[in-house]
Amino acid sequence: MKFSTFLDTLVDPTKKGKFYLTTQYELEEPAPVEDEDDGPGLDPVLPSPTHKLKNDFPLHPRVLGNLVLQQCNLWVGSSQEPKSSGLHHDFHDNLYMLLSGYKRFVLFPPSAYPFLHIRGEIADVHPNGLLVYGEAGCVRPDGLHELDAAHWRLAARAQRLAPQTKRARNEKNNDAFTAYKKARDELTTLRQRYNTNEEEQDEDEDDGPPLFDGASEAGSNFSATDGEDLLASLGEPPPEEPPSFSHIMPHTLHTHFGIAPAIPEPEEANKGVKPETNCPRPLIVELKPGQMLYLPASWFHEVTSSSSGENPHMALNYWMHPPDGIASTYADNEIWDHIRCRVERETDNP
Repeated sequence: MKFSTFLDTLVDPTKKGKFYLTTQYELEEPAPVEDEDDGPGLDPVLPSPTHKLKNDFPLHPRVLGNLVLQQCNLWVGSSQEPKSSGLHHDFHDNLYMLLSGYKRFVLFPPSAYPFLHIRGEIADVHPNGLLVYGEAGCVRPDGLHELDAAHWRLAARAQRLAPQTKRARNEKNNDAFTAYKKARDELTTLRQRYNTNEEEQDEDEDDGPPLFDGASEAGSNFSATDGEDLLASLGEPPPEEPPSFSHIMPHTLHTHFGIAPAIPEPEEANKGVKPETNCPRPLIVELKPGQMLYLPASWFHEVTSSSSGENPHMALNYWMHPPDGIASTYADNEIWDHIRCRVERETDNP
């Protein structure tokens, strides 16, 4: 469907509520064209149609400080009846801005996960609240798998080494070359630990692993199913929900805590699954057009959306990589300064 056709459906009374726009596209979408001199392509930081709208909104609001942008997303629907995203959490910090319509957020902190019947098994809870699934100790507080972090460190050091002549690189007292070699050895060791087949690596390792596409070397904690993209199903559970989603149905969540209006009761299984005893009461945030909400990584949220009159419900959000530093935004400045530059180049030339 063309974007213009989708816009027409938003004002068509016979089609209201039948379509929902999310810019979280399937991984089967053709991969971005890669520049061999600059490393692997990133999944779009500005996915269509946001890349055409980049002059209409700030690419990095000042309120976000030195956080590194993961992706900007647009969410548009026209349902008059409330629709739910389902209770879940994201792996990124989220600045969410409502442009039109109505959104209600039901919020729980990451520490509430034992009470919320999460589909996946929690492996780690980092001090910044980031929840990690899979094997413990593999994903850092900034969300990078340690194998990917080693690969990005090698890319950062390779970039610093690039301006040097071949002769200078081989000098024994060359600190930059020594640091580069150390990073390469670290990456080799981690690949052996994770049994990664280096012959299957398509990209130049000096350029770092792909970012943000859910297909990193070791299987990133992130995925392309982050966030409210599952609203595309208009409240119906998708065939395979990510581990960060709860088994608790929105109707059950609302009635359990006396949140009105509640989403209608579904016919699906699991509708009897309720929050565990002693579950903390959620925070309720209602957004009106022009208001925004900052949601740290791994905060659970169930989002109810509806249109207002003839206007669709529409929102723009920024996902940012979760901070883990105290003296600075990120503890590992070497890696994140390099990634920040890569992202800035992407947004300059989406």
